[in-house]
Amino acid sequence: MAAGPADKALDTFKTLVFDPMVNVVVGKVIGLAGWLAWGPISFLVTKVIVYVADVIYAELRGVINFNYIMLLNEKHHAAYVDAHLELKGIAKSKGIDSPEFKVARERRKKALAEFVRYGATR
Repeated sequence: MAAGPADKALDTFKTLVFDPMVNVVVGKVIGLAGWLAWGPISFLVTKVIVYVADVIYAELRGVINFNYIMLLNEKHHAAYVDAHLELKGIAKSKGIDSPEFKVARERRKKALAEFVRYGATR
């Protein structure tokens, strides 16, 4: 599955902001007690903090992606509702055999396909 704009933005955010913040936290934690800077302990403390931060980030990323999907889904739903209402208006005013109705029906099909496709495949 190809990465969408939200995935790319979140990956960039992790690289440029989140990971450096974790490194600062690791430095501060190790700086709180001198004995934490000793070889193997420093390595273990760093691994634990980075692991916990990655778990937290993964949860945050899931929430952010879910919100992004909801926003796009609402946009596609609104487009479908607009196309449907337009189709109903044309059916009442010009009839279902008019060329305008056929164009509006195709527009509604495309809007419905985008609305359904987004939720099913992305």
